[in-house]
Amino acid sequence: MQALWGFFGIAALIAGPVFAQDEEIVLPPIESITSPWGSEGPPAMGTITGVGDGDTINWTTFDFSVGAFDASAWVTRNNDGHGPETVSIVGYTAWDSEIGRIFIKADIAGYHTGTYQAEVILFDQDRDAPRQKGLLTIDVSVIRQDAERDAYGDFKASLSGTICSVQTPTDCFVADFTVDTRLQYGF
Repeated sequence: MQALWGFFGIAALIAGPVFAQDEEIVLPPIESITSPWGSEGPPAMGTITGVGDGDTINWTTFDFSVGAFDASAWVTRNNDGHGPETVSIVGYTAWDSEIGRIFIKADIAGYHTGTYQAEVILFDQDRDAPRQKGLLTIDVSVIRQDAERDAYGDFKASLSGTICSVQTPTDCFVADFTVDTRLQYGF
């Protein structure tokens, strides 16, 4: 008889959910979930202004960090800390939307000002939407950390060059951008 109870005990463990009662898990409605920054959104870090194809567009960089590094403008070292620094900047038209973002990425040697090349990507809707991109000249006028090993610093630059459609590479326009933002330093 004890062997029979042992069999049923094992069967109950294996079957688990068959014998358990369903419990309803109630999640709060999306509207009731608040952002950690409130309705105003995360702190702004700076601006990007672009002029091209007859339009002027303004973007904002934000510090999405809540207990961890998560800024939309940052600099990190390549090659395990031994290569050039990579500046990456994502500008948003609204803090809670990915529509109309800009992404700028440039390798900067030794945190020095000067002229470099930067990849610029303009997003239409989301990460997978058709976009425009180009390799532009970036003139870095300021790149400085607040203090040695500090997590933040300043970055100012101007960019110019040609942006082309990814879908139709012959559909291009000349663009100029200015960047004035705080940077988060990754070590």
